Amino acid sequence: MTPELTRIMHDWRQLLFVPSSLLCYGVTKMWNHYRGRHWHTALETGLAPIGAGLILAGVFAIFRVAGAGLLSWVIAGLVAAILVWRAQLNPLILLAGGAVAFALGHGIFPTS
Repeated sequence: MTPELTRIMHDWRQLLFVPSSLLCYGVTKMWNHYRGRHWHTALETGLAPIGAGLILAGVFAIFRVAGAGLLSWVIAGLVAAILVWRAQLNPLILLAGGAVAFALGHGIFPTS
């Protein structure tokens, strides 16, 4: 492929995100416009557990496909508990800590 054809194809693939991005933008504007109304609060409160369940289902699916072992589940559980305990903690710190714990658990770093 020529560089020009590659650039054109790359630009075309980026256009695929335009409709969904515009839809998200419009929904966000409308959602914020009605903030504070009783139905808005009820809908937001009712959808929160559904969103949490979908995120948890995604984690289960990724862990199952990846063949995650006990160490991965323990690290994920500890990170979730820490985030519940200290919600303002920077997640990059937890990501780095999980990576180090995973590397130590799999013997990537020598311990002696």
